[in-house]
Amino acid sequence: MHHEIIILNETESGQFFKCACCHKYNLNYKNIFMHFSTRELKQFLKILSSLKDEHFNQYHPEGYKAVISKNKKSVGLGFTKEEVKAVIQLIEQSLVLEEAQLMINS
Repeated sequence: MHHEIIILNETESGQFFKCACCHKYNLNYKNIFMHFSTRELKQFLKILSSLKDEHFNQYHPEGYKAVISKNKKSVGLGFTKEEVKAVIQLIEQSLVLEEAQLMINS
């Protein structure tokens, strides 16, 4: 299947794009790639937005990280507070740009 990738937003650290044929969202942040349905993306944003100071308790040379997981496996993703803010901002800006483009095209 040929996928038509539409870049919705791009920053120095990441890209957020959508496949025009299957309507899946993709987040490429630093060296992490994540693939989401609309429902999964909303859940991921909810998790990131709900992180509190006490969640950032895993020491890492980049700073304390909150470890989260998209699934129930033992593998988790670690984000610093700054990274969480950057990912949320990248996704939210992308969704606003996507909505604006849909309004222009309709």
